[in-house]
Amino acid sequence: DSIARSGDGAVATQQDSIQRTITSLTTRADTVQQILDRRKELLVNQFTAMEAAIAKIQTQGAAITNFVKSLQQSS
Repeated sequence: DSIARSGDGAVATQQDSIQRTITSLTTRADTVQQILDRRKELLVNQFTAMEAAIAKIQTQGAAITNFVKSLQQSS
């Protein structure tokens, strides 16, 4: 029977096709995951840099506030 013949029947052909689709989709999923991982790393690095910049600005703001207060107290 040509439908169920081992190796070259219609069922085997369909199984091969399904396996190729699974392999292709798995490869695509891996690629997308790698892209997402790189994007996440970039965003985390940008966020960390932003937090450091904000902390620096806050420190500078506090220093300016203290300086202005000291000027007001000395006059």
